[in-house]
Amino acid sequence: MKTAFSSGVAVAMALSTVAVAQERPGTAPDREAMYRHLKIARGIAGDDLYAHYVHRCIIDQTYRRTISRGVQAHNALPATRVFDELYFVGENAVSAWVLDTGDGLILFDALYSPEDMTKILEPGLRKLGLDPARIRYLVITHSHGDHYGGARYLKQHYGTRIMASAIDWAEMARQAANPQSGLPPEWARLVPDHDLDIADGQVFTLGNARLSFKLTPGHTPGTISTIFTVHDRGTPHVVGFFGGLGTPESAEGKRQIIASLEGFKTIVKRSGIDVLIANHPTQDQAIPKLEELAYRHPGDPNPYVIGQTRYLRYLALQQECTRFAAAQQGQGEL
Repeated sequence: MKTAFSSGVAVAMALSTVAVAQERPGTAPDREAMYRHLKIARGIAGDDLYAHYVHRCIIDQTYRRTISRGVQAHNALPATRVFDELYFVGENAVSAWVLDTGDGLILFDALYSPEDMTKILEPGLRKLGLDPARIRYLVITHSHGDHYGGARYLKQHYGTRIMASAIDWAEMARQAANPQSGLPPEWARLVPDHDLDIADGQVFTLGNARLSFKLTPGHTPGTISTIFTVHDRGTPHVVGFFGGLGTPESAEGKRQIIASLEGFKTIVKRSGIDVLIANHPTQDQAIPKLEELAYRHPGDPNPYVIGQTRYLRYLALQQECTRFAAAQQGQGEL
């Protein structure tokens, strides 16, 4: 299991490393544009999305290689039933979600490594009364190793079919062929064999579940987002699982993710999305929400149900923080 970034190491890095804004490519920062986009983002955030503003606009931009790494250190989080058929089975650095369709399990993302399967995923599923052998499909949201690390293990032990966009399958193949591509070299050895392609707009059904897939490039060229219905004590809600929110380094990547977020707003309105989940706990504030669920009483709201209007503001906030990052890196207005 990958444990390189303990909290102590991360704190030491924070004290000894300069701000990431000085490390990232681009010309001189446009401080007036930075100010403008920061003010817009703060206005969008209000009080209820303030934690998301802090993470995406400040920590993930200026302190990506210092404080952000400490916040996302590898630590256990409790496997939790979040909705009647949807479960959190990840950890603090990266999330994994499992959907019980009644005809097998669909897992979204496979953490960092095979060891994560044996030490986190499998024990978490069993704690929740779910059999890992029922994992029929793995959806890889995007082509970074912290989301497909356990894929080979699942295929070998359970015959799990692995799904990703054709574009990101090609990205993973490129990583496997070139371990020195600039991404963590250990990712290359964990790339799974090409299996099932997810197409933009595809609808996939299994048991009681109906997944709608949308290609949302930016974080990676083939990032896949998913829309599906869940139930909270019998009441239906619609999940919008945006597959990759981390700010891309390049200006083109930033343009892509801004456009993908804009397109997703239309889907939110059309589909009635009111539930936010993400593939990193920092992106949906999983830690406080999982804790609130642990003490939830009858009649209390589910903290993952944020409503359509708030979800749309969340997407707009992500866009403004991306524009802030572009100004910070001297990449112009996007």
